[in-house]
Amino acid sequence: MTSIDEYDANATMPEDDPNGNTNAAPGPNRWGKSHAGAQELQKMYGEMKWKRRSEVFGISAAIITFIIQGTLLITGIHNDVWWHIFISLFIGALVADFISGLVHWAADTWGSVEGVIGKGFIRSFREHHVDPVAITRHDFIECNGDNFLVTVPFMVTALYLQFTGNEETIREWRPHLWFLFSLGIYVAMTNQIHKWSHTWTTLPKWVEFLQRAHIILPRWHHKVIFLDRMI
Repeated sequence: MTSIDEYDANATMPEDDPNGNTNAAPGPNRWGKSHAGAQELQKMYGEMKWKRRSEVFGISAAIITFIIQGTLLITGIHNDVWWHIFISLFIGALVADFISGLVHWAADTWGSVEGVIGKGFIRSFREHHVDPVAITRHDFIECNGDNFLVTVPFMVTALYLQFTGNEETIREWRPHLWFLFSLGIYVAMTNQIHKWSHTWTTLPKWVEFLQRAHIILPRWHHKVIFLDRMI
């Protein structure tokens, strides 16, 4: 594999980038926060007050369901087989990774930034491709609101099953409940993990450890993939 430093600076699109996501020589910005399209897309977000409220609601509701679900799972862990838990958590993470990739591809390929869905959902994907490090300037709510929100329905479903099922049914469902919990956590954190992969300064040590262990997307791995797409 070609090292990042060996990429031709003339072939790499210069980025308005404080984090060093590209190694291109200084030159006119053809992407980044100075890009007219990026500025228009960011302005669009600021005009959608309902969008911000939906993100706050999504994060709040998801955190509440995660806390309740996690507490129920941990307090009943004596009913579990340890390798059932491991497999469920692992598959949940894999499925979340697949779903996030599929959604990313779909939002990049189909639709426009017009209408409620376009402005509220597709806009952020299009912004990322004209200003890849805009995500590093987004606060926690803007970065993660959509992902937290989409986890609420299936986390509420998991809670419903636990509160309405009998003891035997719940015991049989516990591997599935661990799977849903893992799926929910990873889906909720997908954009935050993506943000960390574009951030080359001031990352917490524990985040760097998770990246080195490939538990979450490493910065150097994503950097190579992203530049490959741009060349």
